[in-house]
Amino acid sequence: MLYVLLIFAMVYLIAFALTSAIGRVYRVPARDDTPVEAPPISEDEAAELAEGLLTRRLLDGALTQGMYRHALERLASRDEARHPLRM
Repeated sequence: MLYVLLIFAMVYLIAFALTSAIGRVYRVPARDDTPVEAPPISEDEAAELAEGLLTRRLLDGALTQGMYRHALERLASRDEARHPLRM
C-alpha cells in the first residue's frame, strides 16, 4: 500500500513539474491596454490620405463617379484656400 501511495505521489510531482515548465515556456505576455497615439501627420499627408480613401471607395463601388469628382473638387478648393498658388 505504501508503494502505491509513493507511486501516486511521484506521478503527481512529475505532472506538476511538467505543467509548470510548460506554463513558463508557453506563457502569453500580459496585454498592454495603454492607448497608442498615432504620430502627427502634415496637411499634405492628410490630403493624400483623403484622396487615396476616395479612390479606394470609388474602386470598391461605394462612390459613383459624380460623387468622386465632387469630393475631389471640395478637396482641391480646400487645398487652394489653405495654400494659394502665387505666380
